[in-house]
Amino acid sequence: RDHRALQITQSTLFLPKKLTSVSINRAKIEFDRDCRMLPQGGNFYINQCRFSSTTGQYNGHMGLEFFDHNQKVSLNNSIFEYGKYGVYAKNSNIKFDHCRFEHCNTGVVTNGGNYNFPSCSFKNNSLGWKAFGMSNDIKMTFCVIENNTQGISFTGVTGNLFLTACNVIKNTKGGVMIEGSELRV
Repeated sequence: RDHRALQITQSTLFLPKKLTSVSINRAKIEFDRDCRMLPQGGNFYINQCRFSSTTGQYNGHMGLEFFDHNQKVSLNNSIFEYGKYGVYAKNSNIKFDHCRFEHCNTGVVTNGGNYNFPSCSFKNNSLGWKAFGMSNDIKMTFCVIENNTQGISFTGVTGNLFLTACNVIKNTKGGVMIEGSELRV
C-alpha cells in the first residue's frame, strides 16, 4: 500500500460503464489537487489500498466518487486520506469494511443509497461522515469516530442510524448529530 501504482493528474479518471468488474489490490493511488476516480458501472472491489494525495499532505483531491452505482461495491482494509473527501457516494450500494478515513475535510459523504460500515475509523477529519437524504437504515459496528471537528452528521428521510459497539470520542464540536431520523445504539 505504500508504493504508488497509479497517479491521477487529470480532473476525473472515468472507469467505463461497460466494465463488468474492477478489482484493485494492495495498491497506492495518488491524486493531484481536485482530481478523482469515478467508477461508472460494474462490480468494484478494493482491497488493502491507500488513496492519498501526491504530496503526502492535504491537497483537496476528491478521492473515489460513485453516482447511482447499483452494482456491488466493496472497499476493504483501505485508507482514504488527505482529500476534500475520501469517498463521495450518491444513491449507491457500498460496504466499507475495516476502512480508515483520515485527514480529510470530510471522510465520507453519502447522499441516499445503502451503506454498511463494519470496523471503520474516522479520525482527524473536519467531519468524519456526512450523510443526507438517507431512506435506508445504516449500520455502523465496531467503528471509531475520534479527533474530528465533528464526528457524524446524519440527516434521514426515513432511514435510521444504528451504532453498535462504536467509540465516539474527542470530537471537538460534537460526536453524532441526527436530524429527521433516529439514532439507535
